[in-house]
Amino acid sequence: MLKQNPTKPPATSGNLFPTTLEKHFSIINAFSFFLLGKCETSFDAIEVWSGNYKTYVFRENVYWRLDDTRRQTSPNYPQGISNWRGIPDQIDDVLLWGHNWQTYFFKGDKYYKYKDYEDVVQHIEYISAGWSGVPDNIDAAFTHSDYKTYFFKGNFVYQFDNTADRVASGYPKNITDVFPGLPNELDTAFRWYYDTISYFFKGLEFWYWDGNVGKAIGPYNIKDNWKNHCFV
Repeated sequence: MLKQNPTKPPATSGNLFPTTLEKHFSIINAFSFFLLGKCETSFDAIEVWSGNYKTYVFRENVYWRLDDTRRQTSPNYPQGISNWRGIPDQIDDVLLWGHNWQTYFFKGDKYYKYKDYEDVVQHIEYISAGWSGVPDNIDAAFTHSDYKTYFFKGNFVYQFDNTADRVASGYPKNITDVFPGLPNELDTAFRWYYDTISYFFKGLEFWYWDGNVGKAIGPYNIKDNWKNHCFV
């Protein structure tokens, strides 16, 4: 069971590591206040991009950008995924790998390593060749607050050994054994570096990881807390 607490960032005027659900969701609610629109939606993928440190949400053939510092979606979104040169539509997930801070997109049996500062795919490879032991057609992937990377598929989670460059010994494990409180068959997961909290999404709902109690808290409705992701 994971009980590591996220590494605290430099002190700010707000408490980014609340000890109660109410304090934690004061951040989410403030975030929501500045977002316009309210529509039911699900996410295929969500991640922070190291190219500009913005957060991007992907669904089908479009994506949205969040302005994290202002806590609002950027104008003129959604846009076509084709803006990400070389990335296909309907991706399985996107990962900002905490081992090298580079971006990887996953779809089917392949992954696409993105060259962030040139804004183009660097190379395409089979998952089995680049991520030994990780299955094809993943549901979700993210680097957690303990800087360990996890891949999800069905009811299993695979911890990736960054040093050995393969799935860690003893994995896969049942998701509930490693991340109590989470459902099976996730859609996407990410660690939001704006508040250093890990979030998990499935269907129209999401959960967040509370390192103080070692479990996922939720579910909550995406439309009530991550707004303005509408097809317009």
